[in-house]
Amino acid sequence: MNRALVFDPDTGEFLRYETAIPDQKNPGEFLLPPHSVLESGLSIPESGPNETLILQSGSVLAVPDFRDLDYYNQSTGAKIELELGQSPDSTMTSVVPGEFETGPWIEEESRWTVDSNKLAEAKSNLISKLEAIRQFKEFTYRSTVTVHSIDWDSGEKYLRNLERAISLYSTHPVSAWLDSSNNPHPVPGVAYLEAIRDAVDLDTFQAGQTLYSVKWTKRDEVNSLGPEGVKNYDPESGWPW
Repeated sequence: MNRALVFDPDTGEFLRYETAIPDQKNPGEFLLPPHSVLESGLSIPESGPNETLILQSGSVLAVPDFRDLDYYNQSTGAKIELELGQSPDSTMTSVVPGEFETGPWIEEESRWTVDSNKLAEAKSNLISKLEAIRQFKEFTYRSTVTVHSIDWDSGEKYLRNLERAISLYSTHPVSAWLDSSNNPHPVPGVAYLEAIRDAVDLDTFQAGQTLYSVKWTKRDEVNSLGPEGVKNYDPESGWPW
């Protein structure tokens, strides 16, 4: 069976084999698909790894083909698009630059140069996340305090409620206040609520101090990290609640 080799009309790249159909009007000749040559009479080399067959000046050649592999310029770190027939050279490396790396490639240490600007920006973003987490935890903080031998809810929400009740007490006195188990207790006077408020205020203040202390510690951790540490750092871990 005679076969035809079909090639890309622009690059000359071998695409596939097709059957060559005999030409009934011209014995000994064949009807060929577009952009193809008859296999018979051609010297066709075997293509090895990272090689592709092309048709060039009527001959089939095996040429380098690294188009599916990624290479990077050692000076800039920029990705290089290798063309058919082009091989990587000493100005290139297949090592992918990391998230916080750039050129030049440091041959003696087999690594890219750390991009200090990208690393600093990533650290700044992490520190901003730490502050957002601190604020959220402070706002959602919940605990209890014991006043008048009773456990009361503590946190920003309850502090605001107590402050409003005390502020309005002269015109809208509160007859009872709910404890942490949702049981009502008689309020004999505004001083009763003020004692609870002071305890909740102190508790939320101390909770806020704890959160700030953790934030500053974690900020120092972030500032001391290298590229891998920044990439793997979890800003959500290590908080007291």
